[in-house]
Amino acid sequence: MERTQFFIARTKKGEIVEFGPLWNGKNEATLKRTVALLSGYFNIIRSEAADLWSKGSAEGGGLSMNDGVTVCINVLRGIVNHLETVKRVTLGTLDDDELVEAIKPWATIVGRHFSSLTAEQMVQFRALRGVQGQTAGTRRVEEAIRRVDSSFDPPGLREFLEREKAQTTTRAYEEIKAIEQILQATVLTELKSEFGPKEEEWWFAGVPKDVRKKVDDRINEEAGRSGGREQNFDLIDYRSIMHANWQLFEKALARGKGSKEQRTKWVVEVNELRKRVMHASKGQTLPITEEQLALLEEIHSWLEGRVGSQLD
Repeated sequence: MERTQFFIARTKKGEIVEFGPLWNGKNEATLKRTVALLSGYFNIIRSEAADLWSKGSAEGGGLSMNDGVTVCINVLRGIVNHLETVKRVTLGTLDDDELVEAIKPWATIVGRHFSSLTAEQMVQFRALRGVQGQTAGTRRVEEAIRRVDSSFDPPGLREFLEREKAQTTTRAYEEIKAIEQILQATVLTELKSEFGPKEEEWWFAGVPKDVRKKVDDRINEEAGRSGGREQNFDLIDYRSIMHANWQLFEKALARGKGSKEQRTKWVVEVNELRKRVMHASKGQTLPITEEQLALLEEIHSWLEGRVGSQLD
């Protein structure tokens, strides 16, 4: 699907054969129509996100700065394209007021999207700089419109989301792998230090019976091809080991407050995301969101800090 252009819709051999919806015969009239559309569009956005807009470049702002305005104009291109190619509205036949009225429902969604962003999300939006950042910001807003109107499918959005999904899954996999490696090294080091370095010492004294059985069954099923006992723990098994040796692991691996179940819930959360990543690698649609990736990054950073300070 080609994107509708604001001023010149189509050319042939260097000649204009079709004008865009903002063309109004002469330069001065075209400028007046363009100003009317942009003023109306941004007034709608501002009315929905008045507090955010009024902050300008101050802390917590960013919408009414250059990059934010550029993102909104990019989104407007998608809205105009949607109206002409999907809704079959001939925008060039509308007067200025009718044109603003035609884009109002989608401009309202844009404003409401920005007004719904948390302070942290707005910081992330403001960090999107330059052409690449503006493109990412544009796609985020287009995605928000699409959640309201599933027929909204501007050129490039689907490909961007698919590409981002793949990149996010890859990054999530790397975070989970790093978390698992740190957890494995920490747990095994502590067990060996507490109960003895020989396998018969730490294995029987520190690993719960049900985990021992599961690991040994796996080794037997794989005929040893998957390695020994140290290599055959599941991620969730470390939580069971932590619970069985709580005094040994509470200081380094407990997160937050509450019972040991609550303070080791982070292992469950990582394990659930690990399942999603594994399904995604098999072609199943279980995408990792930016928020879930951020959680993994936070846990990874926290875990490195805790292990570094407690076990060095």
